[in-house]
Amino acid sequence: MKNTALHKRNVSAWDAFSYKCVYYQDFDYELFKHIDFKYKTKKGKVSYNDIIIMADTETSKPANYPKTINNYIVAWSIAFRAFDRNLVTLYGYGPYEFTDMLKRLRENLPGDDIYIYFHNLSYDWVFIRKFMFKAFETPEHQLNTKPLNPLFIRFKNGIVLRDSLALAQRSLQKWADDLQTEHRKAVGRWNYEKSRNQKGETFTLDEIDYIEHDVLAGVECIDATMKVLKKHISSMPLTCTGIVRGEARQQGGRDAHNYFSRISPLTYDFQLIQQLVFHGGFTKANRYILGLVYKAICYDICSSYPTSLLVMKAPVERFFKCPCKPTIKYIMEDNPNYAFIFRIKLIKPRLKDGRYPMPCISHSKCIQSINAILDNGRILKSDYIELWTNELDFSLILKTYTWDEIIIPEAYMATKDYLPKWFTDFVYERFIKKTKLKGVDIVLYMIEKGMLNSCFGMASQQPCKPLIVEDYDTGEYAPAETDLNEQYEKHLKNPKSFLPYVWGIYCTSFSMLRLFELGECVDYDNGGIWLYSDTDSVYATAFDEKKLKAYNDKIIKEVSDRGYGPVEFNGKLYNLGVAELDGVYSEFKTWHSKCYAARDAETGKLKITVAGVPKKGVEVLQDDISNFVPGLVFPGTITGKLEHKHL
Repeated sequence: MKNTALHKRNVSAWDAFSYKCVYYQDFDYELFKHIDFKYKTKKGKVSYNDIIIMADTETSKPANYPKTINNYIVAWSIAFRAFDRNLVTLYGYGPYEFTDMLKRLRENLPGDDIYIYFHNLSYDWVFIRKFMFKAFETPEHQLNTKPLNPLFIRFKNGIVLRDSLALAQRSLQKWADDLQTEHRKAVGRWNYEKSRNQKGETFTLDEIDYIEHDVLAGVECIDATMKVLKKHISSMPLTCTGIVRGEARQQGGRDAHNYFSRISPLTYDFQLIQQLVFHGGFTKANRYILGLVYKAICYDICSSYPTSLLVMKAPVERFFKCPCKPTIKYIMEDNPNYAFIFRIKLIKPRLKDGRYPMPCISHSKCIQSINAILDNGRILKSDYIELWTNELDFSLILKTYTWDEIIIPEAYMATKDYLPKWFTDFVYERFIKKTKLKGVDIVLYMIEKGMLNSCFGMASQQPCKPLIVEDYDTGEYAPAETDLNEQYEKHLKNPKSFLPYVWGIYCTSFSMLRLFELGECVDYDNGGIWLYSDTDSVYATAFDEKKLKAYNDKIIKEVSDRGYGPVEFNGKLYNLGVAELDGVYSEFKTWHSKCYAARDAETGKLKITVAGVPKKGVEVLQDDISNFVPGLVFPGTITGKLEHKHL
């Protein structure tokens, strides 16, 4: 449409209008008639409006009410971007005004579909749902990733709500900072502790600035992402993993699905067993140093999961039952060219050394346990546990735990080898692209970084999930009656299925092994203490430089032997998988997983990592790490989010 007279008239109409942020009733909605619309396919009959829209809501509650009382919407804003510019931002107060604005928008936009993003749709949906039902009836289609988490919601009139958080996989503030958009979140200009009403309120200039910047940052982030991906608003992927999946599938071609078909379990029952083996990254604080302050050094494994995909060996055929009674020797020594998935029963398991700081058995992965004593979810000792595992994870268990008796009632095996070259080449190409964009194009760099990390995510998606349905009368979510066996059969036959789930299992297991190998580089001989771990990084008081060099030399050789050397860029070599110095800290303090504060030894700046709290929350500490204590409150006036209490 861009070469047509209509497009030129549309641009001209908006040229005559200067951008502004305005109360929604004071805007001339007929301007929206001058928005391009396109058809989704050449022969398609359904069109979409070629405009980027981001909406957001702010909530409050009456003064002196208990914190358990339900919040309600007291402000909303919505930004519009087209023709490479921000067109207008509208704002209002209550939810009735929001749906009134949408009606006016629907009456004037010429295309069929209107895509509206919310960053964390699950939150806003709770407050607008009943008002949307009253204005537009209940949705005709809704996809929920889990209860209370809609990914998109489509109404009969063409309004489609989407969740940009699922696409960005980071907060709006970080997304805008990463992509260096023109507008960023105006953190601190909205008082989340203030009690507000839906009517009779007058926003201050700071408050208008806050709600305006939120949505402007959103449309600019989406626009930047669209341009890099060469997508239009209708074809944008719903999730971060969706960005890279299409390219990888195309590179793999027909062979990729054939490979998938040879490896994937034939039954959903065995797929469920595989899911019991899968675990996420290892994150853990040393239980002996909680609340104490230490000097610390952090080493980080460069692109840990992508490196594992390049150098690990994983199943390359379908698992079959072991032909003999399985023993530890049979699994761990006699068959090095085979992968194993097996069930173990441990009688009185306990750490070999009660002082060992990083117990690896997760209680959540046990299918049974009796009298388990835990350290932040990890088993120190127990009278009995039962779990499914593989030979990689069991090697760590074997190294760090002992027991009175072990029973292996079931075991399955499969030939293991390196992953197919089309896939490892694809992963390595993503690393090259990301590396050569560093410091050159921040938008492309951040998107390529996300695509590199998504290479693992593609292989770790559970193929079948119960369909989660929202009851539009009660607001409750429940799984619909779904035949998961039938769903799994369809997944196997789907020509678009191309990465076996078991590769994701082995990627996390192999990466955890590498993390523990890095932990062995702590200088224990001279009093070094392993303080904290987080997936691909180790914090310690001291490292053994000789062990670190040996660790890195081993990784470099493994990657090189696979045909993937270092990437040279601007006179510097970038190696996959090596441990790199990530920080030296004059003060480090942790309380549990995803909860620590650290002061940079060079700059003197204090930083925090607390689940759910933006980095800006460090201001609460008033530059004093002794203030980092349980019960610490992070107010919304500082973080730009709802109040958060550190437990």
